[in-house]
Amino acid sequence: MSKTAANNIGQTWEAVVKPASVANAGLFGHVTSAGCSYFCNGGICILNSEYCFNWFNNTAYQFLGSTVAPVIGQYVHITCTWNGVTNTARIYVNGVLKNTSAA
Repeated sequence: MSKTAANNIGQTWEAVVKPASVANAGLFGHVTSAGCSYFCNGGICILNSEYCFNWFNNTAYQFLGSTVAPVIGQYVHITCTWNGVTNTARIYVNGVLKNTSAA
């Protein structure tokens, strides 16, 4: 994962997680300032009972859902990508593309 704050640079976030809860929570990412409520320039989270990729587009938080519900105690491999040229976000769960968004 890159720690750059530029949204025009391609980046990848990848984590293996084993949730202890299915409540809304940030799982992996980075905060660029103390004012960030989520992972400002990218992260993996649980939101509304599914794994999501979130990022800040300089105006508002964006969320890309995976339609995959977290299961307590079950390992899962999550990869999220941002293409800074095409402004396209993708989320993969266990190596399978689950959703794409032109953001």
